[in-house]
Amino acid sequence: MTQNTRVATRPWNKSTPSVLLNPRLPEAEKSRIRAALEGIGPQRPGIWVSTSGSTSAPGFSKWVSLSREAVLASARAVNAYLRAGSSDIWIHPLPAFHVGGIGILARAQLSGTLVVEGLGEKGWDPHFFHAQCATHRATLSALVPTQVHDLVSAGLSSPPGLRAIVIGGGALSESLYQRARELGWPLLPSYGLSECASQVATSNPERLGDPTLELLPHVDVRLSADGALEIKSEAMLSGYGLVSDTRAEWLDPKHDGWFTTEDHAELGPERTLKMLGRTADFVKIGGESVNLAQLEKVLESILGELTSTREAALAAVPDERLGHVIYLVSGEKAAPEIFERFNRRVLPFERARKLVRISEPLPRSPLGKILRGRLIDLVKKESP
Repeated sequence: MTQNTRVATRPWNKSTPSVLLNPRLPEAEKSRIRAALEGIGPQRPGIWVSTSGSTSAPGFSKWVSLSREAVLASARAVNAYLRAGSSDIWIHPLPAFHVGGIGILARAQLSGTLVVEGLGEKGWDPHFFHAQCATHRATLSALVPTQVHDLVSAGLSSPPGLRAIVIGGGALSESLYQRARELGWPLLPSYGLSECASQVATSNPERLGDPTLELLPHVDVRLSADGALEIKSEAMLSGYGLVSDTRAEWLDPKHDGWFTTEDHAELGPERTLKMLGRTADFVKIGGESVNLAQLEKVLESILGELTSTREAALAAVPDERLGHVIYLVSGEKAAPEIFERFNRRVLPFERARKLVRISEPLPRSPLGKILRGRLIDLVKKESP
């Protein structure tokens, strides 16, 4: 069986491993994590997926416990929202050990939908993905912003059969969204989290070009006193497994069924949602509140203009006098130009105080997210 074979190459069913581990982890690390989580006990059925957050603490990781019922509840809701049926064909370009990857397989299982492999022999390859879409007449997919960037940078237009691509795993900048739409890609920006087994809100597939997020029917939401989004759903996690060395601690973060996220949002009319950024995105600089998520959109826009690079990021480094200062981190030749353009487009207190040149790739998760804790460690090493 080759990767070009038009079959469900990665089925999701009761035989799916209970701990979804990155295959690139060393075997000893896999064994340590698996043993620690299984030590919590058989009273916690379902699957374990790692969170996408970052930590620099050695030996520590945070895992989400999802019942199979929760995963299937999410899959049913997404299928209904996308009107996915047996005539559709999913192309699968996401890691199978993340909630987005397992979500595609669960949706396909429920609808009897064919799944086509979207990753090449060496992993993500925009040209392989594009060829697979065209060859197998794929209709549905899911991508992360890094993958969208690669498709746009390669100048690849959407094959005509695709009708919806859910974008998760991080915020999609407006400039990248527009450039992808100009190439015909039917992008549906979304907001989701591992704790809710995938999507919470997604733009309407019947209104391509309008990125407004609409809450899916299987979730209820409200805002906490400080503006954090709270969610209640049948797709919600059972609890966390906090792994430290060889032991794991069980933690149920819900209160009366409600889960408080680390995301700030505004609730709009007709169950629409506007995301403002994560709690960790808001820092104080000289007494001013600064939203890092908004600054990253500015940076993303600049990278889109240059088109040749994605290797630049912002680090909010603690500062005794100002609270925090912004550094721009990049190893690209164009880094000085990126630095100059960025500082021209933001408010004075939001400007990057320093350009930190690095000789190694930016630290990213398997889905392409910048790992901020590791980025700050890297900044401190390069610029003590």
